[in-house]
Amino acid sequence: MTDNGMHRSLSSVAGLTAAGIDHVRLAYCYLAAPDLDGYLSLLDAEMTVHRPDGPAARGRTEVEALRRQQLQGRSMKFTVSEVSGTGPTVVAVGHYTGDGLHGHYADAEFCDLFKLAPSGLLLSQKTFFCVTPSA
Repeated sequence: MTDNGMHRSLSSVAGLTAAGIDHVRLAYCYLAAPDLDGYLSLLDAEMTVHRPDGPAARGRTEVEALRRQQLQGRSMKFTVSEVSGTGPTVVAVGHYTGDGLHGHYADAEFCDLFKLAPSGLLLSQKTFFCVTPSA
């Protein structure tokens, strides 16, 4: 591969990551607004949300239903402290309060792992909560 081709490839990856970081930040802003249409505009048609408290929501329609349910009564609040990424992966870390963890109220640190579609849209999200281990 020529230097020019290598540079172009690295620029494309950097551009994908930068777009993904922006999309992740916007996703949290739209959910806080709440602007469900804005949030949905950031999702790939094959978006999957993996949650520790229930089955995965697969596809834009299931994800919309999940988020609509969560936004009724404003049951979720994210305070994002860091967003970073490399290649097609973006990670967001922060604090979450609201419904979660098997349908019970949660007040916990979280880490969301996002995968990006080649378009830069969000393709998957997997949420991890930091909880105190039982003794």
